[in-house]
Amino acid sequence: MHYTPDYFRKERGIDVRTNETVVEVDWNYVVTDRGSKVEWDYLVLATGASPVIPNIPIEGNNVFVIHHPADAVRLREILESMSTVSIIGTGYIGLEVAEALRFRGKDVIMIGRSSYPLRKSLDEDVGRIITNELIKYGVKLRLNERVLEINNRGNKQVIITDGGKYVVDAVIIATGIKPNIELARQLGLRIGETGAVWLMST
Repeated sequence: MHYTPDYFRKERGIDVRTNETVVEVDWNYVVTDRGSKVEWDYLVLATGASPVIPNIPIEGNNVFVIHHPADAVRLREILESMSTVSIIGTGYIGLEVAEALRFRGKDVIMIGRSSYPLRKSLDEDVGRIITNELIKYGVKLRLNERVLEINNRGNKQVIITDGGKYVVDAVIIATGIKPNIELARQLGLRIGETGAVWLMST
C-alpha cells in the first residue's frame, strides 16, 4: 500500500518531505539540500545503508548494483535479453539474485572471495551444503577468487580475477552494504567496529 506525503500531513499530522536530502545536522537543527532549516527537539537517525562497491577499475554499461526493490524490477527487464550473468559476492543478496536468474534460464557465474557462500553467517559444514545445492541448481561457483577489474569489450563485460577471466553479458555487484553514517559523524557520535553507530546496551 502506498501513502502520499499529503496523506501523512492531513491524516497523521506528519510533515513528510520527499526528494529532499539532509546535508547538515547540528544539535538542534538540520539543513537540507533545498536550503530548508528544520529545528528539532528529538532526532532519529534512520539513514539506512548503501551498497559496497569494490575499489577496483570498473567500466561498461552492463554493471549493476541492487540497492532498492525498484532496482530489481528495472534489472529484470534489462537482463531479459541477456544469457550469461555474473554475480560478484556470495552473500544473501547474491544468492537471491542467482536463484531468480536461474529460474529464468540464465547462465550464472557467482564469484566470491570466501571458500563457501554465506561465510559470515554459516559455519563451514552448512556452507558446503549450500555450495552443493547451488551447483545442483546450475550455478557456476568460482570461490576463493578476488575480482581485480571489470572491463568492457564490445557488448560484453570481462571480469578479471586472481584466478581467471570470465566473459559475460552483465555483472551484478552484491558485495554487501555499509551504514550511512555521515550525519552521525557530523554530530560526533561514536562509530563502532562494524562501521555503524555505537549503541549502549540497556
